Amino acid sequence: MVMIESAHFQKYRALRDVAVSFAPLTAFVGPNASGKSSVLHAFAFARPLEASDAWRHEATDTAVSVTPNGRQTFMRKIGSAGSPLKVQLLRLDPARMKAPIAVVAASSVAEDGSNLPNVYASLSKQDRVAVADQFRRLVPVFGDVDVRPSTHAGNHGFVFEDRWATRVTYAAGDVSDGALLVLGYLIAAFQHPPADVVAVEEPERGLHPYLLEQLIALFRKMTTGLGDRAPIQVIVATHSPDVLDHLRPEEVRFMDRDASDGSVSITAPPTTSPEWEAAFREYRESMGEAWLSGALGGVPGAGP
Repeated sequence: MVMIESAHFQKYRALRDVAVSFAPLTAFVGPNASGKSSVLHAFAFARPLEASDAWRHEATDTAVSVTPNGRQTFMRKIGSAGSPLKVQLLRLDPARMKAPIAVVAASSVAEDGSNLPNVYASLSKQDRVAVADQFRRLVPVFGDVDVRPSTHAGNHGFVFEDRWATRVTYAAGDVSDGALLVLGYLIAAFQHPPADVVAVEEPERGLHPYLLEQLIALFRKMTTGLGDRAPIQVIVATHSPDVLDHLRPEEVRFMDRDASDGSVSITAPPTTSPEWEAAFREYRESMGEAWLSGALGGVPGAGP
């Protein structure tokens, strides 16, 4: 498994001088405007860094240094693009996912998920069956999922089969946002060629708490290899205490901003400290509740 082991941000947006280590599943947790999106977009290697990405738009010495496991550190600077890692950013938009789309070849899920029917159609039969099996397990009201031609020539879209009445089907526009989001993440897990790293922004949007727990479990399975797929590192940005409750302490990185200059700090939970242990016990071992209380830093609403 090729994964990001560590990164060092120097004068990149609000990340003035920050080093961070990564786990196979890593979640960056913080309030709005705490720099979570900046971390994800720092790994959009196909897009060159620009002067507007620099700390206070001062381009001098802006750099993002990334160390993959077993490989040499590489550095991104203003004007540079490319990397030895394939990193995929996902901010799935159910509204875009519901619309029929022109039939074209596509092997990689678009950031907003708008091309999911094309990516699903490009999968092998074995992988489509695997996606459908996982989807039925996570959203058991459906018996199957497939793509079919739409009423507009040259377009197609998803069709979902009712679990109890197989002759009853639903178009994507009639299906909940949460079901579509789960399907989107499953397709991203099975796309070919796979990404080395999938970075997900706010996976909690549109999901029922039950599905949220299942989604985090899916992300964790992706890091060890889903079915016969190669392992994929997953990086998440969230401000949801519900997401936090389904994570392990070693998977969490808290983000906060310095009130004096707006710079971002990133810290791992200090699980060996007596203060951490006391806060964890006080909030019934709920990282989400402890975080909301301010006991773990990064209090929601504390950003500028």
